[in-house]
Amino acid sequence: MGPIGTAWLIGRRWNAVEVRPSVLGQPMLWVSPKDMKAEVITDTEDHITEAAVASSATKFVPPGSVLMVMRSGILRHTFPVAVNADRVTVNQDLRALTPTAGINPSYIAHYLRAIQRQVLKRQVLNRCSKDGTTVQSIEASRLERIPVPVAPMREQRRIVARINELFAEIEEGEAALEYACQGLDTWRRTLLKAAVTGELTRDWREANRPAETGADLLARLRAEREAPMPIILGGAEPLQGPSVLSPLPNCPKVGYGHR
Repeated sequence: MGPIGTAWLIGRRWNAVEVRPSVLGQPMLWVSPKDMKAEVITDTEDHITEAAVASSATKFVPPGSVLMVMRSGILRHTFPVAVNADRVTVNQDLRALTPTAGINPSYIAHYLRAIQRQVLKRQVLNRCSKDGTTVQSIEASRLERIPVPVAPMREQRRIVARINELFAEIEEGEAALEYACQGLDTWRRTLLKAAVTGELTRDWREANRPAETGADLLARLRAEREAPMPIILGGAEPLQGPSVLSPLPNCPKVGYGHR
């Protein structure tokens, strides 16, 4: 185990220039904090030409370097780390670390991300953040002193391969979950439509047809209402009287407000 500063060749990439239409040449990747959402940088939103790099203090970062955001509001809660797949340049808010022999850049990148987890108490942000700055930033000299456990190269490759394999499984699971959620939403809409149109209970209604229709039921109730009902008083014989379903007799009108 050793600090990052002793295990790595620290490349300082603080100066960058914008691409000008008058500057000719092959456009190159120019990494800024907004590109650091991916773990491996293969493309960037902004580009710079080789001619512009040659005429400025900007230097190229070789492939397989570890790129880190050193100044950005995102450092309030996250320390973005990535590895560049191709030769790139970086703007003034990033720092590029070029590995020495025997160091796998993806291994170190995974380690730096791991020590930001809650269980490890966000070591980089807590130990390396600058004090008294208006924009969150990382103190490079403090970052260089972060200890890194360096395993043999073969073990580093095995660890990186296993981490990538697990991350791939997580991505597959997230994709399957998103697909399932979309399917669930479609199924919910289909179910509501079937319930409203009666399609949902069609088979049940076919198997349980009523003995009478709605019109028959209304006719029966009307007939029962109009038919007289027997009234039994005490032990006397049933007397014929108005049905309890008959309309109430007209009640005398009662005036209000008189005593």
